[in-house]
Amino acid sequence: MRSCGREEGGGKAGGTYSSRASCHREEVKKSRWTRRKAARFDVAIGNRKRRGKRSVQRRKWRRERERERERERERERGRKMARFEIGRLERQKEKQKKAKEQSRYQMRQSATIKQFTNTREI
Repeated sequence: MRSCGREEGGGKAGGTYSSRASCHREEVKKSRWTRRKAARFDVAIGNRKRRGKRSVQRRKWRRERERERERERERERGRKMARFEIGRLERQKEKQKKAKEQSRYQMRQSATIKQFTNTREI
């Protein structure tokens, strides 16, 4: 049987229970049966407290998992966007290169045409 530290003036910290049945030894008769009953109450109270703490912890873990999932989704979306952006930029570069080539080719053509017209005039 564990005591709650009431005699030592301990608080709730350090796994002590102020609600332990064995704490109220004044009310509990000293027969073996009542002591066992007090111990059983202690266990029940402890279990209840633990269950409460566990459910809180479970909620916390669930929230963390959801947050992590959300972050992962964001990362994935970012990756997709980046891939899309890279593809778009590459296509843009390709277009620019083609346009440059085209303009160069046209300039060459127009230059040769001008040259021929100039020679014909003379």
